[in-house]
Amino acid sequence: MELIRKMAIPANSVRITVLFLIIVAYILCIIATTTNYWMESPFTNVGIWKMCTKKSGSCQDLIPDTNLNDTGRTIQALMIISCLGYGLVLVLFVLRHFKDIINAKIIAGVLIFIVVCEVMAMSLFINENTDMIANEKYSIKYGYSFGMGWTAPIFTGIAVSLFLFWFKREQNASNRERTST
Repeated sequence: MELIRKMAIPANSVRITVLFLIIVAYILCIIATTTNYWMESPFTNVGIWKMCTKKSGSCQDLIPDTNLNDTGRTIQALMIISCLGYGLVLVLFVLRHFKDIINAKIIAGVLIFIVVCEVMAMSLFINENTDMIANEKYSIKYGYSFGMGWTAPIFTGIAVSLFLFWFKREQNASNRERTST
């Protein structure tokens, strides 16, 4: 504990790092949600919204398709909730920075909720498509959108850890000020 107290990390650098990580995770989440490269084969690429044929370049919506089951709709909903959650976190982060009216625990809670939503969506996608990916005759692989979908919660988890560390440090500093006066 004494070592942490002696660390001279400026609060602004932690804030900027956390904000940077959240923005990067937000961008990754948006790209993962909107692009059609969750799975790729030599002939098609599939996202959570469309399936596209590489040869003709045409895409078919998955939404009106009756083959999109409840799991597919759940994945879509979880990814949309994650994107909206990142927007909310950015607004809360700015309000906390400029007005200091938002408790850091609320921001951390929303970030943890986002991580849970993203990990659930990615896990459901894996569960839904494991047989197809494992079947060698289709030569299907996970695409870059899927990778970005997994990378976003990693950045968010790091941001939450730093944010809570920063919050605890601020809280300890304000407690020390109160006790010394």
